[in-house]
Order: sequence, then structure tokens, then C-alpha cells
Amino acid sequence: MVLETFGIINLHEGATFSRYDLQLRHSVEKMEEIKPLLLSYYLPCKARTYLHDLNEKNIITILRQLLRMHGYVIASREKYRKGSKYIQYQLLPDTDDLPEKKKKPKKPSTSSTPLSTAMDMITPPTPFPSPTLSAIRTLPPCVVSFL
Repeated sequence: MVLETFGIINLHEGATFSRYDLQLRHSVEKMEEIKPLLLSYYLPCKARTYLHDLNEKNIITILRQLLRMHGYVIASREKYRKGSKYIQYQLLPDTDDLPEKKKKPKKPSTSSTPLSTAMDMITPPTPFPSPTLSAIRTLPPCVVSFL
């Protein structure tokens, strides 16, 4: 029912839409009609946040939340049409193959060897010789209890 308000026939088609498409389909008005049904799925405090004043942005958020339960995500990317920028949304299965947001590249480490190899190169300290019984008798009681 929610998918129909977005003009999506099924989840497996990899549907794409934009806010402009939602305006043409009158998706906000259709979501207002099924709002009582959606209220049963939300806690009252969350319903006030997400279902109070519906607009294109809010209904995309609602769709994201509902799709997450079914193993799907909404990927977004910027597009240009006739000189104006808009965001195009696409339904995709929830996998790790999704393109990640552009992140700043990490600075390369200054050492040329990995940490595990560097740790192997460090020699452990030589252990102290075992104290003899006569040496233990000369130690204070607090140190003896520690040994």
C-alpha cells in the first residue's frame, strides 16, 4: 500500500523516483489517506515526529524505515536535468556493495611494516630470576603476599 503511493509496483524492480515524481503522483495526499494505518506501526512520540506534517522529505523517510525491515535501502544521488539539480532515489537490496559516501582518504602510516610484524620484532624483556627461599624471607610481608 505504501509502495503504491510512490508508484512502485514491487520491490524487486529497482525503482527510481525523485521528489518531483512524488509531487506528480500526489504521494503526500495518498500518504495522508493511509496515515491512520501507519499510526499503528509507530510509537506515539515517533508518530508525532514523522507523521504530523507530511511532505515529500518525510514520506521518503517513512519509506526508508519500512523498507529497512524488509532488507532494502534507498540509495540517493544527485542528478541534473535542464540545468537544475535534484536527488534521485533508488530502491536496492541491503548489501555491502552499495557505493559509500565519499570519504577523505586516510593518511598512509609512517611505518612500512604492519603492526603485527612490528610487534613480533620487539623482543620480550628478560624475566627476573626466581627468588630463592632465603631472598623471600628478607622481603617485607606486603611484597611476599604479592609473589
